[in-house]
Amino acid sequence: MPEECLAHISELFRHRFLQARRDGRHLSAQKVTDLLAWKHSGFHIDGGEKPVAPGDTKGRQRLVEYLLHAPFSLQKIHWNPKTKTVICRSRRSWRTKRNFEVFKATDFVAAAIDRIPPCGQQTIRYYGLYSKRSRGMPRPVA
Repeated sequence: MPEECLAHISELFRHRFLQARRDGRHLSAQKVTDLLAWKHSGFHIDGGEKPVAPGDTKGRQRLVEYLLHAPFSLQKIHWNPKTKTVICRSRRSWRTKRNFEVFKATDFVAAAIDRIPPCGQQTIRYYGLYSKRSRGMPRPVA
């Protein structure tokens, strides 16, 4: 597929995706406007060898799950304005023997950025710590 055609499809997808997030009350209208104003949106469509076919229900389901999956839970992150620290809750660590970590704001941003894959690297979140199934399973406390 020509690059120019992919750019138009990507832009259409971006608008429809953000509109759906707004309609579902996941984003405010102002946030959608702000995101649409970005010069480099971060949206990209790969016109590779095996795009998801219109009738491929399982493929479409995998694509939607990937797009809506957050890299980490915002409910587990708490900002303490008095101490200017970020507290992240998780399952109990065998190394630290606790279920939380306290970061200075800049250290938290650095740790979060560390989880962003390098440009062009494909990230699959269906297994290991990134899988939804493993996050929902009860874990024995060590």
